[in-house]
Amino acid sequence: MSGELEIINLAKVFGGLVAINDVSLKLEPGSLSAVIGPNGAGKTTLFNMVTGHLRPTRGSILLDGEELVGLSPRTIVKRGIVRGFQVASLFGTFTVEEAMAAAVHAHRDRLFDFMGTFPDPDSLERARHVMSLTGLAAKGARRCDSLSHGDRKLLDIALALAIDPRVLLLDEPTAGMGRDESRAMIDRIHHLWEHERMTLVFIEHDMDIVFSIAQTVFVLRSGALLAKGSPAEVRAHPRVIEAYLGSAA
Repeated sequence: MSGELEIINLAKVFGGLVAINDVSLKLEPGSLSAVIGPNGAGKTTLFNMVTGHLRPTRGSILLDGEELVGLSPRTIVKRGIVRGFQVASLFGTFTVEEAMAAAVHAHRDRLFDFMGTFPDPDSLERARHVMSLTGLAAKGARRCDSLSHGDRKLLDIALALAIDPRVLLLDEPTAGMGRDESRAMIDRIHHLWEHERMTLVFIEHDMDIVFSIAQTVFVLRSGALLAKGSPAEVRAHPRVIEAYLGSAA
């Protein structure tokens, strides 16, 4: 499976605005990492380049040593990098089980194969396996548009997980959640990572969450990599304290 993601001297310039400035980082296979930084630091822009939705101005993005820059988003998904978007709404009239099976079916290039049964047994088996892992099995018959906010976010992650990613990117998976709901979501994500052992990297503003589960933390500021290291190292880094965490960190 592997899943080593290496970003080398990556930059993105929009006109005169430098959104990402010479960023290099490496995610080891099976690692769990977080990307943090103030609003406007370039976190989502970085994810957009890794997934092919933005083309870098310069630099390289390697998955297991193979260049991704210039590939389409669909091809990058096929290579094994999947991003959790807020896409559950696309399956509003589907049941949870149907949405999951459709995601697997589409990844296997069979979405428009109407000659056989939908969902086919293999797709359904994978869908039910991931539903069990994510705690959605009991809600398989529910329509996607009837789910709570937290369950929609969980379905979004499950849809990404259903297609066997080598690298899973999550952009603020706890956004819009209360404290207890956020804690439950991050515990579920940690469980999924422990079970599947894909390379997982997430953007998050809640520092308690970041420091409780991430093995490595990357800190962006004004598009540049300010610091990287273990949670303890980042928490104690003087420049990080000054720029982001505050003197009380």
